[in-house]
Amino acid sequence: MSIHSNNAWVHVSYCGNGGDNVAELLHGRQDQRLLLFYDALNLGPLKDLHTPSGVQAREAYWNNICSIDPEFSSAGLGYTTAELGTGVLSAATAANESAMIWLGETSNEQMMLRAVCAYWPETDLWVADVRQLKPWFPATFPSVPCFTPQALAQLESMAERMKVEHQRELADEWHELIRQDHLLRIYQDGKIRGVAEDFFDAFLLNACTNEWQFQARVTGNCQANSGFSQVGDSYLLYRLHLMAQQGLVDIQRNHLDYRLHNIKRV
Repeated sequence: MSIHSNNAWVHVSYCGNGGDNVAELLHGRQDQRLLLFYDALNLGPLKDLHTPSGVQAREAYWNNICSIDPEFSSAGLGYTTAELGTGVLSAATAANESAMIWLGETSNEQMMLRAVCAYWPETDLWVADVRQLKPWFPATFPSVPCFTPQALAQLESMAERMKVEHQRELADEWHELIRQDHLLRIYQDGKIRGVAEDFFDAFLLNACTNEWQFQARVTGNCQANSGFSQVGDSYLLYRLHLMAQQGLVDIQRNHLDYRLHNIKRV
């Protein structure tokens, strides 16, 4: 695939290291722009994201997650309400633009893919999936932030145009996820599925012991042993906070960083 074969391109990626690496790859190119996703779409309500009330519901959800710790609350979401949900997709692509979606196997990247398919049904979509790089990087976790701009340049030449039928299937999956409106979603066997909010609680409790340890170690063990490393620390720390309220664990606040507070089983 030649990235220069079309008149213009919009590249879609999650923000953070992944977005930075894609931005470095695109630096200096003409008629190519980068659109970044900020909101973690594997969490929170999805209904009515095109309306102010839908965005407000997501903002309230994230404020509740962040409320467990003053440091989280004061730091805020780190992005504006306009960047919540799918607001970045509200403007259609230009008639001469194709879209390159940079993704891996995390639930957020896969949710982003489905959202793009639903919001841009008429756009010529291409997929740069880092799982194609496994023969060269067998030990690297398959998510865009884990790959250098040089590796992404190699991937770009391997990008594949999405078939219209597959695009429609993923768009339908997005609409079904909205209808179900679970608050926690995981990626498994090529599909996104909604699960109960306490899906990770058993893994978290199993990672706790009768000895004090950092909360970050507990969340890291959960991510490694649950088989779903895609869920972020913020949500897992929130679940530990609720488990403490239920009397299942004890949390000892001893550090400015909430991740470094001690925790043990009761």
